[in-house]
Amino acid sequence: MSVIWINEVPLSAQEKYEAVIKKQVQLLTKYQYNYPFYVFRTSDNFYYWISPLENLNTLNKLYDEWGSLTLQMKQNDGFNHKKEFDGTTNYAKPVINILTEELSYHPESPRFDHSKPYYVRWHFANVYYGKEDDFLKKHRQYIEEFKKHKVISGFETYIGSIGCETPYYIWMERYKNPKDLIETREKIFDELGPEAIKIWKEMQKDIRKYELRTGWYRDDLSYIPKE
Repeated sequence: MSVIWINEVPLSAQEKYEAVIKKQVQLLTKYQYNYPFYVFRTSDNFYYWISPLENLNTLNKLYDEWGSLTLQMKQNDGFNHKKEFDGTTNYAKPVINILTEELSYHPESPRFDHSKPYYVRWHFANVYYGKEDDFLKKHRQYIEEFKKHKVISGFETYIGSIGCETPYYIWMERYKNPKDLIETREKIFDELGPEAIKIWKEMQKDIRKYELRTGWYRDDLSYIPKE
């Protein structure tokens, strides 16, 4: 489970927005904030802040600690969270998605270090009402094709929960860079063969709305607590 804060940032405010995040990360490190967030920037200038959660109780604890720390930052460091970010976003929206390992595929070993900046491709799919069971059956068949052919690159599947127009599914793929995305996807579909492509086309019949986004993981804007 993850809570994701989605920010749309105008290009005119991007430099200020990122500077505020970096200042905030310094203060979170100072106060030893306990919950990580991983920041991604898409090619159309959306920023996703992703914090993994064990459950909804963890979310309540996260919000409690966040509220306490932002108050300390304001009182002790003159960092007013709301004012600092004021004017830097067109809108901000929180959503909760649930990672499902059953519908994800992981190769035997990662192709590269995920702690460094890497390129991401997201698929966002709204499934037709009443078609979810058919969609999931095909999805599981699709996963079996990846396993059978021991495909070199994987993906994670998230189910949209709170704040999403359900049924809603997200696939997240990781690559070294845009060039690696093109080359790796060519290898993937060479390895999979026509059966997987046929299944994917059948899955698309159950999807009423589909979006594709690409972007970068930004380790310079992310916060990971020190152990």
